[in-house]
Amino acid sequence: MKRISMVFGACALAGVIAVGGVLAAGGAAGDPVISLNYLTGTFLPQLLGQTGDKVEAGLEEAYLDALEDLGSSGIAPSGPEERRVKEGDRLTLASGGVLIPLAGQLQLASGVAVDVTAGTEVLAPAPLAKQHRYIVTEQGSAVFTAASDTAVLAAGGTVSLEPSAAPDYNRMADALKSLDLFRGSNLSIGSGYELEEVPTRIQGLIMFLRLIGEEQAALDSTASHPFRDVPDWCDRYVAYAYQQGYTNGVDLPAGLFGPGDVMTSAQYMTLLLRALGYTDSGSAPEFNWAVSAAFGQNLGLLTEGEYQRLTTGTFYRAQVAYISYYALSYPLKGQSATLLDRLVERGTVTRDAAQNALGMVSTLRL
Repeated sequence: MKRISMVFGACALAGVIAVGGVLAAGGAAGDPVISLNYLTGTFLPQLLGQTGDKVEAGLEEAYLDALEDLGSSGIAPSGPEERRVKEGDRLTLASGGVLIPLAGQLQLASGVAVDVTAGTEVLAPAPLAKQHRYIVTEQGSAVFTAASDTAVLAAGGTVSLEPSAAPDYNRMADALKSLDLFRGSNLSIGSGYELEEVPTRIQGLIMFLRLIGEEQAALDSTASHPFRDVPDWCDRYVAYAYQQGYTNGVDLPAGLFGPGDVMTSAQYMTLLLRALGYTDSGSAPEFNWAVSAAFGQNLGLLTEGEYQRLTTGTFYRAQVAYISYYALSYPLKGQSATLLDRLVERGTVTRDAAQNALGMVSTLRL
């Protein structure tokens, strides 16, 4: 496409100009709202490299370029490209570049951008609002960074990425997905991983069944359960887990499993430790579920940094992917074989797939 970054900018601004009458004049620190006069008389002309009296012609030309790229397929030109990033990753966008935060926390680290959705000018450093469309101004390039463990954004124009050394939760999720252990949801953004959301009890239970290679057994099960709050889509998982003694729900007398309740890091670590062969019940429990992270650290399953992260910060699906990924390489209780070795032995994953997954992550652990 001709002048691709310009097309993104012009098309994005076209909608704002069409309703420009609702924007107030301003643009100073005390009144940062961008005026219609600024958009049409200063920002857009410089963005397109044209004088003020050629703005409308420039918009028309950009629009015609977009139509030209439709071709015979009748499919509109693609918008900004979606990508996942991790904490500290730096994306540099040239003038006219477009960025739309979709999930997680993103910020403008340097430069100036226009929040076209709100009609405001944004000066670095500043947090970005989700689902808002930002365009880098004519004053030069701008740098955007991820301020959360993971984030999802859409970016268009001339973009360069400088990755950070932070743990790559995104690649861990990719690795688990390659083994069919972490599938995500039907959400259309971020591969459906929803790493920026907190996990639920049913999500944790399903991951546990996959990690011990018993998901298919659960789906084939004819077992029953006493819980009255379990949706049909996850009924087989809960029935099987109840039959096997893996779960008693949140309130067995009341018939409550709590599928949508938030799963804590202690609860998920308990499931991982059980998958490795350790017990927290019976006549000789080896650990207490409430301090499962401390037990995991004593075993060497968790590093000091991982223990601190799990016990002091919010537990997201990103952390589910993280500790599940590294648990795959940890030996089962009293054995030299790892959790991943057992999945290979049971035919849940192939040896080639296992080796490939272990090589997908290159960042250091916490």
